[in-house]
Amino acid sequence: MHNTPKKINLIKLLDEITEVTTNWIRENVLRDDYGKLKPLIEHALTSTTPASDRALMLRLGCELKGEDWLTALPGMASWELLNINLLVTDDFFDKRTTVRMGRKTISQRYGDEACVALGFILKSLASETLISAWNKSARWSLRDAMEVLEWATKWLYYSQFQEDELVKLPLSKCTLEMYIDLIKNATSIGIAGAFELGCIMGGSYKEERSRFRDFGIDLGYVFQIRDDLIDYIYNDSLIQKGPFNDLFTKRRRLPLLVAYWEGTSLEKRQIEGILRKNKLTHKDALVITEMIVSQKVKKRILSISGKIADSAKKKLTGLPTCQPAKYILLDLIELAMDL
Repeated sequence: MHNTPKKINLIKLLDEITEVTTNWIRENVLRDDYGKLKPLIEHALTSTTPASDRALMLRLGCELKGEDWLTALPGMASWELLNINLLVTDDFFDKRTTVRMGRKTISQRYGDEACVALGFILKSLASETLISAWNKSARWSLRDAMEVLEWATKWLYYSQFQEDELVKLPLSKCTLEMYIDLIKNATSIGIAGAFELGCIMGGSYKEERSRFRDFGIDLGYVFQIRDDLIDYIYNDSLIQKGPFNDLFTKRRRLPLLVAYWEGTSLEKRQIEGILRKNKLTHKDALVITEMIVSQKVKKRILSISGKIADSAKKKLTGLPTCQPAKYILLDLIELAMDL
C-alpha cells in the first residue's frame, strides 16, 4: 500500500482528472457554435461533475493494460460527457434536486425543455468523441467501444424507470435484491463500462474485458452504498446536493430500507407514516436518520457492503499486474468502505 495518506492522494488525483478531462472537452469537443445552448453546456461542465471517478476508472483500465493513460483521454472525455448527460437528465426527473455544487440545476435555471435538449446533445457528443478519436488512431476497436457505451447508456437510463417503479412499492415489499439490481443499473454499470472501455482502448480480448466489467460492477456497488449513506449523514465536503435528497424524493435506498427491515413495529409504522406525507421536513429526516445510525442498522449495512468489497478484492487479483493502478483500485475499495 502507499505510504502517503490514501484519501488525500485519491482526492488530489480525482481533482486532476476532472481538470484534465474538462479542459480536453473544451479544447477538442466544444468547437461548434451552440448558440444559446453554450452557457448551458458550460454550466453543466462546471456544476455536475464533483469528481471524475468514472474517467479515473477508464484511465486505470487503460493503465492496467500497460498503455499510457493519455491514449484513453478521448474515452475519458466521452464517458464524462455521458455522465454529465445522465446527471442533467436525472435533475429533470428528480424535481426535488434543485442544487448541485452550490448552483441551480440546469432544469431549475433554464427550464425542462432546455434540460432535455442539452441531455440529447451531450449524449451525441459522447459518441462523436469516440468516433473522432478512432478516426485519428485506429489502435483499438471502435465497434467494441461503441458497444460498451450504448450498453451502459441503455441500462443507466433504464434505472430511472426502476427508481420510479420502486418508489411506488410499499417498504414491506421492497427487497435487497431489488435494491441491488437498481444500483447495478444506476451506478455500477457506469463505473464498470468506463473501466471496460479503458481496457478496450488499452488493447484487449473479450474474456479479459469480462473480468474488467465484473470488477467494476462490484466497485460500483460499494460506492453507491456509501453514497446512499452519506445522503443521511450529511457533510458538505462529501456530497454536493442538499441533505436528505433521497429521503425527500422517497427513494428506496439501502439506509432507509435497512432501518425499516431492522425496525420495531413502532419504528416501521413511524417510517411508513413519514413516507405517506406529501412533503417531508428536516425534522422527519432527523427521525429516520436516528434510526439509520443505530448500531444494528449500521452493522447490517456494513455487512452487505463488506461482502461485496471482499468480492471486488478477489476479482482485482485476477486483473493484469500493473502495480500503481492496482494500488489505486485497492485504495478506492477501502475508501468506499470508510463508512
